[in-house]
Amino acid sequence: MNSPTASVEPPSGPSISGRTVVIAMFAFGAVATLILFVYWNLHMMPFMPMQEALVAEFGEDCAPRVEGGQRKIHKHSTKMLRVVLKVPFNPKLEAPTTAERVNEHLVKVRDIAAKNLNLDDYDTLELHLFQDKQESRFPQITVRKNIASWEDVNEDGTPVDATQA
Repeated sequence: MNSPTASVEPPSGPSISGRTVVIAMFAFGAVATLILFVYWNLHMMPFMPMQEALVAEFGEDCAPRVEGGQRKIHKHSTKMLRVVLKVPFNPKLEAPTTAERVNEHLVKVRDIAAKNLNLDDYDTLELHLFQDKQESRFPQITVRKNIASWEDVNEDGTPVDATQA
């Protein structure tokens, strides 16, 4: 018993050669690399000296990330300098020593920023401290201060009422 043989016809549309596909892939990779290079130089490089100073102060394990500016969707929003640091302690622990350590980090970050950036370009210093804990959610805390007055401020830069804090 012979089974009927089914013939498969090639698609009748235009075809693209393998060489064209490979060239297109390399071109896409080159464009993506160029975009990352431009982004890195325009957005991240201005903060590189500060990141290096943070590593020198807090050690390589602090994994600093520094960003600055204002949100593009809110043109008249506060200009913020945002610093993210990994710390070896739980910043959410409610203890007097924790509050002191958080404040020490805040003051050191402000001093490092003053040496490496023009703080007149920013209204608010936002410091995010987190502890990296394996296999669980990591505790983190965010502190926002007005750079000129050193008062606590909300995310939009308005002063925090002492009764709310």
